[in-house]
Amino acid sequence: MGLIEAACTHQGNEVFSVRSLNVVLLFFSGVLDWFVCGFAFFIFEVMKSLVLKNVVSLNDFISLKKLSGHGVVFLLKHSVTSPVSDGAFRVFSGFSEKHGDVPCFVLRVQDAKNVSDRVSVDSGVKHESPQVLLFRKGEVVWSASNLGISLVALENAFRKFKA
Repeated sequence: MGLIEAACTHQGNEVFSVRSLNVVLLFFSGVLDWFVCGFAFFIFEVMKSLVLKNVVSLNDFISLKKLSGHGVVFLLKHSVTSPVSDGAFRVFSGFSEKHGDVPCFVLRVQDAKNVSDRVSVDSGVKHESPQVLLFRKGEVVWSASNLGISLVALENAFRKFKA
């Protein structure tokens, strides 16, 4: 008698079948997977908010431009409803984590349309979403949008303009 068969019997009588035990184990395995994935997603969201700073007001944008007087500053204009923007957000988050000392900001377009419009006017760069703008000394010196946002592109722009 194997271990599973022994677990299913009590004093020689079958309490429940091996098949029902497998169903129960499969169910709890699924619940555990769901819990672990949910917890991992929660941790990812918390870590994201610690690394990336949100631009939600015109004052935030003005502060970002002032900060770029001391070095490069990246801004991602992000649409929360776009799958392409979601991919760009993941790339941008990865870049930000790798370069923790480089200020990286996110402007969620739906949450701050007036700020997004102001960024376009001040920078002279037509609005697109997703869009990454690299500021230096208050001016946009590089930008990429849509599928042009890649880790390689961000790394190259950073190396080119960081000095």
